[in-house]
Amino acid sequence: GCEAQPSTRPLRACFGTRVQAPGSIGAGAEEIKAAADTFAQILAIDNRKALSATIQEGLAGFGITSVDLFSLALVATFKIDVSKREAKNRSELLRNYCEAFLASHSPRGSVTLLQAAELAYRYFIAQEQVAAEEILGNPCWTLVHKHALIRDFLLGFFVIEKLKAIGSRKDSHFARLAHVYPHGIDRNCKEIMNLNSGNQRNVLAAAA
Repeated sequence: GCEAQPSTRPLRACFGTRVQAPGSIGAGAEEIKAAADTFAQILAIDNRKALSATIQEGLAGFGITSVDLFSLALVATFKIDVSKREAKNRSELLRNYCEAFLASHSPRGSVTLLQAAELAYRYFIAQEQVAAEEILGNPCWTLVHKHALIRDFLLGFFVIEKLKAIGSRKDSHFARLAHVYPHGIDRNCKEIMNLNSGNQRNVLAAAA
């Protein structure tokens, strides 16, 4: 996985045992079907049964086991990106959401996914005190706190981007990544790393 030598400094308190998020339901088939059916009905589209089936299939396929309104909307809306390409895994689904959010909240693409991911890493992992002037009106700060799924994706994305830079000799700060990451982050690391052989080569080179 994306484990390095563990840091003695604890991660922020939001990371701990894997618990169900407030306002969410568990992964029982009947409960998920009922939630998907209700969500499709609220949207009031013509083919509600098809949408409900798509949501249920997406939740299962992406391994989303704690279901709330955000995860239902996520699967219903961002399974296909703007170029009509279907997400292969959970990390691609979350990337579709994050890129769409940043594009709609920053002029002319002035804020990048990597900037949001770095801010997430600085706050949640490095535990920096982020200055108010940096976060006020900053869409990255809003995105970082949208949902635990988004947080874990951004952190996994940052780790892999840094490992790729280290592997290609563009960065040498491997020590800053020296933590054992919780399951949600580690899962995103693995999915992003395995998207293509270039990612795999650079991550392996960083770890060598």
